[in-house]
Amino acid sequence: MPAARSGPLVYTGITGPTNFGGGGSTRASSGSGDIVSVSGAARLVDVPAFYLSGTALSDSMTFDSATFASLGATPGTYTWTWGSGVNAHGPQSRPDQLREA
Repeated sequence: MPAARSGPLVYTGITGPTNFGGGGSTRASSGSGDIVSVSGAARLVDVPAFYLSGTALSDSMTFDSATFASLGATPGTYTWTWGSGVNAHGPQSRPDQLREA
């Protein structure tokens, strides 16, 4: 029986934007849903350990007392891809759909 996997699956070699704007990395105050991270600069994406290819992922984060400007985030649609042909994949992030509280 295979050992249980506890860490994220890491996919490397993605292409696309290297950041969401001029800000640095900031930890969220809280979050929910699937734990997903994208690093355009490192050219990788992390997904949950038992992610099934083709299954939708969804998550949200809250940054207390922060605005897009204070986070250095540039609204827009950010798309990354990896693979080609039938093996092409591409996560997308939509900071323009975030809400400032």
